[in-house]
Formats: sequence, structure tokens, C-alpha cells
Amino acid sequence: MGLAWQQGPLATRAVGHFLVANPLPERLLFAEPLRRRMRVRFGGQWVVDSEDVVLLHEPDRYPVAFFPLDHVRKGVLVPEARTTRHRELGPTAWFSVRGGGKEAQRAAYRPRARPQRGAPAQRRRRPLRGRCSYRHGVATVRAYKSMTTSPTGCEQQTRRLPSAGLSSGSGP
Repeated sequence: MGLAWQQGPLATRAVGHFLVANPLPERLLFAEPLRRRMRVRFGGQWVVDSEDVVLLHEPDRYPVAFFPLDHVRKGVLVPEARTTRHRELGPTAWFSVRGGGKEAQRAAYRPRARPQRGAPAQRRRRPLRGRCSYRHGVATVRAYKSMTTSPTGCEQQTRRLPSAGLSSGSGP
């Protein structure tokens, strides 16, 4: 079950409720380490391979996997001039993705740091610092059951996820 999907605890139509003294904010984001190895395939080649993936759960959206930027192969992410604004995470930088002779524009994104230190949004964004995600339908993502699984000979231990970014397709 997705935490923020359908009737999950972070969804806007949640069936249950949290037992806390103060009411929770209307929109609550939840970031968690995946504890599985994930790989991203684009243009017929693996462009990301990481055991340090963070899942971001947002209300009424599929979870989105964020990968450390230093785990992305060199030359795959090309910065774009496009910047959008996420309601909670602030400015979002966009990238084109290149690999295997293919290119996709507006295919990956990452939250950009705000200049003021210690602001509430800056503390909330800390788990995503230095990470990027891929938009729905851009690439193939595979999650491995074991973090020590080798990339070869493990096809039976993988499952194909619906999209590269595991998002609903619109991005932030």
C-alpha cells in the first residue's frame, strides 16, 4: 500500500487518523530510505545504479524514488533552463536525460536548495538534498529484493515498476 495513495494514512481521503495532540498539516510529505537496490535503464543502458534511494510520499500521488546525483552516470543529466516550484519543496531544477543515443527533455528533476539556512522547508528537504528523480514513462526502473544482489543473473529477483520516477506522470 502506498502511504499517500487512496486510503493510506497520508492520503487526503485517509480512513484512519493519527493520534496526536495537534492537528497535522493538510499536506504531509514523508521521505524514507528504500533499503533496496534500484537501477534505471534509459536508451538501452543502465544510467543509475544505487542502494541509497529515498522514496518521497505525497498525498494522492505514487511514491517517487530519488537517487543520489553522484550515482548517475556522467553525462546522463543535462541541466535545462526550466525551473518550476513545488508547493512544499520549493524551486525544482529540471534535466534532459541522454543515454544510448536517445535524449528526453524535461525527464529528471530535483529540488533546489534555498539560500536561507534553517528555514522549515530547508529542514524538510534535507533527505532529498543532492538527489534527483525521473519522470513517469521516461525510463525503466528495477528494484532488487536484496541490496547485495549482483546486476547480472538476478532477473528472477527483480520486479518491473510502473515508471522511472514512480510518479503520477506530472512531476512537481
